[in-house]
Amino acid sequence: FNNFNGGKHIMSNNPKNFLVSTADFAFYVGDVLACTGTTNLNASIEVSMEEQDVNAGKGNKLVYSFKYGRKLSATLEAADWKVEYLAMASGSKITEGMTDVYKLGECVLLTKGIGILSSIPVGDVAVELPNGSIITVKPEGTSIDLTAYGLTGDNESVKATYRYSRVAKSITIDAETTPMCGRLVLDADRHNTKLGKVGSVQIIIPSYQLNGNFNVEFTPDGVTSTSLEGKALAVE
Repeated sequence: FNNFNGGKHIMSNNPKNFLVSTADFAFYVGDVLACTGTTNLNASIEVSMEEQDVNAGKGNKLVYSFKYGRKLSATLEAADWKVEYLAMASGSKITEGMTDVYKLGECVLLTKGIGILSSIPVGDVAVELPNGSIITVKPEGTSIDLTAYGLTGDNESVKATYRYSRVAKSITIDAETTPMCGRLVLDADRHNTKLGKVGSVQIIIPSYQLNGNFNVEFTPDGVTSTSLEGKALAVE
């Protein structure tokens, strides 16, 4: 734990110090900064120990309690979305390049039964007709011809779902990769009842390994948050 004083110290009557709000975090793999989190819902640590009670004598009194196995756990929950969070938890590398992605339910306006897609499809296009039925058509470039299905007028619309290629960041999560292990730095603001913000508290975990479990929840009334949990490993 490192305490940093920012600015002059002014004597006051019984001031109180508080750690305010959540903490920012930085995660290093080796000496390379892998990820930062500054829009966090939660950044907390928990230190725990196991114990073995020794009972002896008349009445089997508790004569000693042996403490061992100290553990430090850290939980990080970020409100913003970064593919780096999932890469950290899964131990997967981020690749950037051309990859196939999907366009779901794109609204396509027809002119005499011909529709123009926003991207060049890879393979066939699934089209949901105005009557609710779904058909598959072969595109020509970005064009789809639906005249064979009785759509020959103007101002009719359909929904198209198809694959197309674009540059994107991607990760592959498999059963062989393990969570990343690196240095975790937490930084929280320290406030004073007389002076306002007076500095910060930093918690540095030299060897922090994520447990590989994470949740990505999609809700209709909020943003998607990513929760990461891990433990500190022993270092010399």
